[in-house]
Amino acid sequence: MTLHNINIIARYEVKLLKRSWLFRIFALLALLGITLITLGYQSSVFGLDTVWPRLAVSSLMPFCNIFFYNIAQSVIVIFLAGSFLKRDKKLDTAEVIYVRPMSNADYIIGKTWGIVKVFLGLNLLSLFITAFFNIVINHSPFSWFPYVFYLFTISLPSLLFVLGLSFTVMCLLKNQAVTFILMLGLTGTIFFHLSDTLSGVFDFFGTCIPTIFSDVTGHSNLGLFLLQRTIYLLSGAGFIGFTIALVKRLPHKPWKNSIIYAISCLLVLAGIAAGLLYVLDYNHQIRLRNEYAATFNKYSRANPVSVINHDLTIVPTGKQLQGESILKVKNRHSQSIEEIILYLNPSLKVKGLKAGNEELTFTRENQVILIHKQLDAGEEFTFTLHYQGSIDENICYTDVSEKDYTDNTVPQAFYRLGKRYAWLEQDFTLLTPECIWYPVTIAPVHPAEPYNIQKNFVHYTLTVIPPKEKTVLSQGESTSNGDTIIFTNRHPLPGISLTIADYDKKSLQIDSTLYEIYYFKGHDYFSSHFSALHDTLPGVIRDLKNDAEFLNGRDYPFSKFVLAETPVHFATYVRNWKGYTEYVMPEIVFIPERGATLNSDFNVEKRRVARRGRHNQMPLSEEETAIQVFNRFMENFFNENIQYGWDWQNQYINKLNITPLFYSHTGFILSEQYPILDIVLNTVQNVANTSNVFHFWEGIINNKQRANLYLENHSFRDAISSPELKPEIFYELLKLKSIALRNYIQTQIPRDDFNRFLKDFFERNHFSDIPFETFEAEFEAKFGISLSDFIPQWYTEDHSPTILIREVDANQVVIDDETKYQIRFKVYNPSDVDAIITAEIRQGGGFQGGIEPDKTGNYQIPAQQAREIKIIADNRPASITINTNISHNLPTTHIFNFSKIENIISDTLAGSFVISPALFAPNPHEIIIDNEDSGFQTIASNKRHKLKDLFQKQEQEKYKNFMPWWTPTKWTAIAADYCYGETVQSAVYKSKGSGLNSVEWRTELPGEGYYDVSVWNPKTGGSFGMNFGRRNRRDREERNQTYVVAYDQEKESITLDMEQEDSGWVSLGSFYFPKGEVKITLTDDVSGSYVIADAVKFTRINE
Repeated sequence: MTLHNINIIARYEVKLLKRSWLFRIFALLALLGITLITLGYQSSVFGLDTVWPRLAVSSLMPFCNIFFYNIAQSVIVIFLAGSFLKRDKKLDTAEVIYVRPMSNADYIIGKTWGIVKVFLGLNLLSLFITAFFNIVINHSPFSWFPYVFYLFTISLPSLLFVLGLSFTVMCLLKNQAVTFILMLGLTGTIFFHLSDTLSGVFDFFGTCIPTIFSDVTGHSNLGLFLLQRTIYLLSGAGFIGFTIALVKRLPHKPWKNSIIYAISCLLVLAGIAAGLLYVLDYNHQIRLRNEYAATFNKYSRANPVSVINHDLTIVPTGKQLQGESILKVKNRHSQSIEEIILYLNPSLKVKGLKAGNEELTFTRENQVILIHKQLDAGEEFTFTLHYQGSIDENICYTDVSEKDYTDNTVPQAFYRLGKRYAWLEQDFTLLTPECIWYPVTIAPVHPAEPYNIQKNFVHYTLTVIPPKEKTVLSQGESTSNGDTIIFTNRHPLPGISLTIADYDKKSLQIDSTLYEIYYFKGHDYFSSHFSALHDTLPGVIRDLKNDAEFLNGRDYPFSKFVLAETPVHFATYVRNWKGYTEYVMPEIVFIPERGATLNSDFNVEKRRVARRGRHNQMPLSEEETAIQVFNRFMENFFNENIQYGWDWQNQYINKLNITPLFYSHTGFILSEQYPILDIVLNTVQNVANTSNVFHFWEGIINNKQRANLYLENHSFRDAISSPELKPEIFYELLKLKSIALRNYIQTQIPRDDFNRFLKDFFERNHFSDIPFETFEAEFEAKFGISLSDFIPQWYTEDHSPTILIREVDANQVVIDDETKYQIRFKVYNPSDVDAIITAEIRQGGGFQGGIEPDKTGNYQIPAQQAREIKIIADNRPASITINTNISHNLPTTHIFNFSKIENIISDTLAGSFVISPALFAPNPHEIIIDNEDSGFQTIASNKRHKLKDLFQKQEQEKYKNFMPWWTPTKWTAIAADYCYGETVQSAVYKSKGSGLNSVEWRTELPGEGYYDVSVWNPKTGGSFGMNFGRRNRRDREERNQTYVVAYDQEKESITLDMEQEDSGWVSLGSFYFPKGEVKITLTDDVSGSYVIADAVKFTRINE
């Protein structure tokens, strides 16, 4: 093998590729595609506003380039590699090459090198284009390093692996078509199904493993990343070696073939070994997590002591820290305890344990330290613990499911960030209570019983001796004494964090609160956008603080509010049992690097605000624009949920919501019997001060409705122990149960009195843990209501009530010579569970969902009883919203509009009045078959798209939101308030078809005679339902549906334009039916874009 021969073949291969029309087309499409993707996906050139999360760190733009190029490259290389021998013969150049004195190694390596040079060169050109846009257009962070790094660690190993494997398969199968199919199938299977298996060991693309660099701390796990890429670099080289031996161009001497096979096998085995090491590392992390979780569970029922004071001294030295903790503890239990239990990160080794001059004996099991010291009831004890070592991040989040823990995906993004939970390094340190970086007596988690948590509010004093020229950040007031920094807290806290970094700082004192923002040096991308707020910023911040206090019903409890920038890899989880994430610590909110996941593209936001001002013909000044941009940025910390892109069904709990600063970090209600009560009472107060505003894009089937569906046959106790419930759904379930508790109380006492009691109680018990019995006793003493009469049933009830609503009406009444309005309706609860409904009266015009309710009332409807609700309103009502809350009803919110109120009545009563359930009996002259009934069925064709079904995920939810712009190809149930239903208002719909799919309604008529037959037309006026996008009747879509009525031996067809008909019951006509079965059929052969089926009604006509 000689380099000269290899270069000759390589140059020849380069020329062939450049002359290939397939490669030319690919090159043109690749460069054009990369350009369009960069401009469209990573810039606002085409008007896309949400691009900042794809630009915030310098590695995002080059990775986007590599991601798309690598996938396209792999596909085209399969085609080129599959024809690498036939192409030479076809061009009549094989003989010229074959007669030259060169080995198979020269030939195959030369061809490989030629292909690699061309594709890497093209990739390099596309990277230069991306770099140009990076620097000139986007003005985003730029570094050459990730461009070069990704080229050689992602693109090159993938290219070699695909080339080598394709060469080998072609040599073995000797069939170009079969090779194409096999390789494309393998590539598709790995990309769509195996890329995340075992932490991405099968991802030869290198695009589904953590790849993004922080501009401060680098890669989240560089060694593991390089190990994964080594798998495919070595395996690719091994497969190329196999190709050398398999090509039958020149006969090899047996010993040479043996050497080539041996080297190739070694290379492939080395790649497999690298894969095994990669998987072993993954398994090692999982094993450690399980071991730590088991240790937490083992001691979860032990009685802990409470820490009263904790004087903590920390000396970080690179990847190690030395710590000294002086703890004063107390046994608050009524009985003595035999041992003091401490929890400490398992990589921190105990160097000494003393009480005064006495050495204390202890044993250790992973993170648990058992001090052999008995404490009597009420006894206090002070001791000192010395420890040293590193931080094991595997101790973090052992209460999170393995699936979530190993999931590296970023919502609505193609890249994987990687996760870090703590840093202890020379240049950056970030430690939160989750990693147990100092000893505590109460475990941060209980994996087996996540809600069985406790909190210990401790007086902390932290002393830190940091590296020189580093900023140290923690809770409390800081003072410096030489190289030593001391943090003293005026209030007991449930935990503290420590951050040491090369920070710059901006601060502002407003009234009694100090506002600070800490950002990495060189990361001030925001100040210039708010220079116009130099004089008005204090007022803007003051208004935001007042709004936050009003919404949360409490005053801000801390003396400072800090935003601190962290590397982009810093990860945390939504754990409803915690009530907060580690992004929100007492006094400090950790924000991602350059606001990578926030709405913080200030350039784009300024343009959006300016456009809105011009559209409203109200141009804004620079100061007004800056105020709106600043307020929009601060919404990142106030919103409960966040939505990525335009997909309103993908909403996530906002991990940066600062509500825990008012609740979770300021107090704790302890209840062993009902461990969720602390979070519930916080939620009760939080939802009491926020309104339920409808969002246009939210849809009927949202997380709130999914939570309600779960409660149809599960209890609250079931929910808190269910690992299957998504956090977003459980959060809505938590709010539903909290509102149920609030509504129960407010049926007996005024809302304002209850809210004042909550605020007063929690302010009196700030920064402490209080037994629920104390809260319950004070509540009963204040209002004479025992919560024990309601809470057991509220906690354990495993099914929900059903509500029927009838005769909603509004009339004028005259009271004391004044015209007022009486709104009334009848409601029946046929189930065996008590229900509470909420009625909200709204006045005025416009879209009622955005108007605050003028009058709200909660009404208890006992099981199997009926009530008539009468409400007196001073002003003319525009609508009433009746919310059935936790119930079998779908949807739970029902809006009734009052267009005209002309009738005057003499009834001036208000309240809840007992009526007979017989008023809700069905009309004996009507037979209604709804799509929810047994007499309704859908009939689907047997035609299946097997390939499509293979890659399509199975849907789990029964009901979907109606989407006229994306109609399903099979019958799909939808739920909406314009559909028919006694309790479940639903229908089924699908896209237009050829008539092979249909629905049927069947019923048995009790006697012969004339019947009027009607179908329910689920249609609503305006753009919120079936008329979506139809601005007037002239441009409406014709939507003819043909119903076939079959009875006896007869069939009759009736065609209706459902778009022209009004919403509600639409008559098909009158028919004379004999006694017996009648069937009505509707197929998908319609004139519109979709067909929809709901209910059918037969009404007996008296002769």
